[in-house]
Amino acid sequence: MSNDFDYYDAHTGEGITDEEMHERYDDWLDELDGPINVGGLTFDASRILKELDPIAYRCGLGDYISFCMDDGEITEEPPSDDDDDEEYA
Repeated sequence: MSNDFDYYDAHTGEGITDEEMHERYDDWLDELDGPINVGGLTFDASRILKELDPIAYRCGLGDYISFCMDDGEITEEPPSDDDDDEEYA
């Protein structure tokens, strides 16, 4: 069975698309570094990294996803509705 979700919120069970993970990572970067001023212009940190070093952006995104999984925030499988199955596995 196929679905449109790449990840799942571990707490709510809601599906998370790859695009939504990019948005979460961008938001995290922007909160972490705040707006960046260059020559009187203001840019988001996520936009700067994405456009100037797309490889570093993708590596950081992978690290961010791994951190979220290790921290128990997201999973790759939808949460089970039946917790009894885990007891007997």
